[in-house]
Amino acid sequence: ALPASVKPMAKHLLLDFCDPRFALRDPARGGMPSKIEGLCFGPDLTDGRRTLIVTTDNDMKSDEPTWIWVFALPPDALK
Repeated sequence: ALPASVKPMAKHLLLDFCDPRFALRDPARGGMPSKIEGLCFGPDLTDGRRTLIVTTDNDMKSDEPTWIWVFALPPDALK
């Protein structure tokens, strides 16, 4: 049991990379990469949304792409 002074962190789904509307799993575009390498927040947009930058790398394989995606998250997504 946790001590009373320790509050466990809650989690919720922020972004589903397999959501069809993003087409990240599209075989015509190479399908979903095997792993996501980087996540960071970018600048806030003028309409109040926050950007999330997601990257992969190609593990030094010339036949695999490196991907960079930028998502605009609604203002209440991080509450």
